[in-house]
This record gives sequence, C-alpha cells and structure tokens, in this order.
Amino acid sequence: MRPWPLLLMTLALSSCAVVVAGLEPRPNLPAMPDAPPLAIDLGPNIKQEQTIEVGTAAIELRTFRGDLKRGFLAGFPGATQEAAPLTLRLSEVNVTYENLRIAGLARFRFRGSVTRGDTTLVTFAGKADGDACTDAVSSCLRSGIEAMFEKIFNDVFKGLAGPGAPVRDAPPKAIEL
Repeated sequence: MRPWPLLLMTLALSSCAVVVAGLEPRPNLPAMPDAPPLAIDLGPNIKQEQTIEVGTAAIELRTFRGDLKRGFLAGFPGATQEAAPLTLRLSEVNVTYENLRIAGLARFRFRGSVTRGDTTLVTFAGKADGDACTDAVSSCLRSGIEAMFEKIFNDVFKGLAGPGAPVRDAPPKAIEL
C-alpha cells in the first residue's frame, strides 16, 4: 500500500472544519395543553455563527441561534414565536465537544432567567450533556440542545409551577442546576 493516500487523508483531517447548520432538535418534554404562552429571548452573547475548537480541527456552527429557537419551539410546553407574558431568557449558552475516539459528546453550559414582563421570577445556571453519539457531530449537538431544554424544563419550570400547573407569580430565586 502506498503511504500517500493515508498521508493526504491525515493532513486533510488534521486541519479541517466540520460545518453544522440547520439542526432540528426535539426535546422530550410532556405535552401540557394548559401551559401559558412562553417566548424565548437569546442574549447578545449567543452568536449565530461560532467555532468550537477540537484539537487541531474545528466545528463551525452556522445557525446556532436558529437551532436553539427550533429546539425551544419543537418541544417546550407553551412555546410561541409571538410576544408572551412569560419569557425564557438565555443569556449564555456555551458548547464544547469532546472526541471520545469512537464517539463524541456535546456539553452545554447555560445561564438564564424566566421573566414575567420586567419581573424576574427565577435565574438559573446549569450544565447538560447530550448523548454520546457515534454517527455525526450534528447528532451530538442536536442531542445536547435537547438535553439542555429538558434540564431547564425539569429543574426550573417544574419548580416554579409544580407538575402540570401554569407558572404562577413567585418571588425571584436563583437555581444552580
């Protein structure tokens, strides 16, 4: 076997970028027909295009804000694109990717709040890991977005409202997830 094809492939992989765009995350959240309308607001620190360095390679996220919004709208009870009395505000969402040789893992660190008008009901910060995936980087990232919204719902919204109840007025509090 000639060493050239292997050498060329190694050189190509060592300095390449994987482009990820147009994810369709679908968080596994319960349907709640009586959930109040909930809007999402992504802070200016969350960029549409960003790069995740992975060793000598990179992952280029081209539609990150849109990916987050699609995940929210696809699964969050009461999610709407319209203005709503309640807003889930994400001020930070940081992503890292870990190459596990035979699989990959997307890790999300996030910070935000839930507001009713100008009143902050709760602030939160947390971490979520997507499922280890063996197929494509995009499936790792999609799984990470799903895990993040599932964690926010389970740890923040259930705490505010109780199971199945609409979010009610509550004094502001901070939750470390």
